[in-house]
Amino acid sequence: MYKNFFVYLLILLLSLSLIACSDDPTSVGSNLIPGEDNIKFDLLDTYQDSVNQSSSFYKDTLNLAGSSVILLGKTDFAESRFLIKFFPTVPDSILTYYKNGQAFVKQAWINFKTLYRLGDKNSNFDFSIHQIRRNWALNFNEDSLASFQYDNVNVGSNVTVTDTSVSVKLQTGVLDEWIQYRDSTISTVNYGLYFVPSQNSEQILGFRGISYAADTAQPTVYFVFEKPNEWVDTLYILPAQNKHVILSSTPQSSDEIYLQAGYGLRGQLYFDLSKLKKGSIINKAILELTGDMSKSALSSTLNDSSVSVTRYGDSLRTKLTSDSLVVVSLTRSGNVYSGNISYFVQNWVNNGKNYGMRLTMGDELGSASRLVFFGSSYIEADKRPRLKITYVQKN
Repeated sequence: MYKNFFVYLLILLLSLSLIACSDDPTSVGSNLIPGEDNIKFDLLDTYQDSVNQSSSFYKDTLNLAGSSVILLGKTDFAESRFLIKFFPTVPDSILTYYKNGQAFVKQAWINFKTLYRLGDKNSNFDFSIHQIRRNWALNFNEDSLASFQYDNVNVGSNVTVTDTSVSVKLQTGVLDEWIQYRDSTISTVNYGLYFVPSQNSEQILGFRGISYAADTAQPTVYFVFEKPNEWVDTLYILPAQNKHVILSSTPQSSDEIYLQAGYGLRGQLYFDLSKLKKGSIINKAILELTGDMSKSALSSTLNDSSVSVTRYGDSLRTKLTSDSLVVVSLTRSGNVYSGNISYFVQNWVNNGKNYGMRLTMGDELGSASRLVFFGSSYIEADKRPRLKITYVQKN
């Protein structure tokens, strides 16, 4: 009985083997798959397929109060100034001698640690310092300069610039006003200092702003007290408030996309993807932007190699979507910036609402860099924005 069972089993296995090795293996069971469920792999490439696209750029308002870096300097397309306020604290033992005229501020200076540089480090960098004569808030911006009040007198001197730091001497009378301001019986003011780059400056430097952590990179005012023939003591102050303001202008161009940090130049980009049927599954969607590096200006000490992309939520391109926290970063290789925006494309396919994308510099607040890309109407088609979509869809 068992012998017959094994014989039958051997015959069955041989039969299955012959079927599997037939000349037309793909025909087995093919009639069981409905034609409408066949899967088709395809590629949509805006360089090869006829796809309408459009691009532009515009000036937006930025709140630079959120920046961890304050910028100072000037290039051929931008100028940055900053306001900073210090409140000195003097030990009572020293303050008593100071009030009695037995001790005085002998010297004062400010040190900055350089965290950012836009421009050639060997080019000129100089600035003046002015005492502010009107209170200001963190919403201070370029429009506030029209009614801004400050002294014309430059209270800074002996600017020293190295690869890693900047120092400048400060008139001791400034410290006198600040110290006296802390004494409510003396009528003085302390609205801080206004730093303005010299007209012959050719670079922009960035320094650490206010930090509530133990950060030794913050701008620091040092001042020396002396009681003649008895002692000398050096004190220091960290900033209590700061804000930088970038002045620039919006270029005139219809075939390029300008992005500029600090000043708020942002780009808009749209591809007509109506060729993609609803129900298509997006495997990958690579966006590529070709940079006009001859018109771009990137820093040497900050990673400017990214562009942030998010999608718009309305036809006027004024709102972001409810999931606008989804941001895709385009990274640089040579003069091409690219990234995978398949999440955006899949969403457009699913709901049929494609309002395009917003392009911004990766760091808009702590930088003054500029990036220029060839736009959708640029005369050389192979330099225009490109979108390569790999997808599957039902027949």
